[in-house]
Amino acid sequence: MTDPGAPGDVVEYQGLVIRLLSYAVDDEWRPMAMVETPRGPVVPSVLVARWEPQPTRQEANAYALGAAQAWINMMRDAVRPLPPERGSG
Repeated sequence: MTDPGAPGDVVEYQGLVIRLLSYAVDDEWRPMAMVETPRGPVVPSVLVARWEPQPTRQEANAYALGAAQAWINMMRDAVRPLPPERGSG
């Protein structure tokens, strides 16, 4: 991705695909991102949040990208297996 303000931006992050889909409402831009596997959408595929409107598409996409990356990190942390208990086995 060379210009985070271009329509249809796609960013690869930790083996997943983030599609930046920010959209204009009046004179502002609403950040929006979709997270997919390289083969297609995951569930939930669209990150929905009450994100602050941004003045430009580039700023909205940057905001959405940061939120999507944080969501991916949070989900990966939540599904990591627990280490084995000491003294077991």
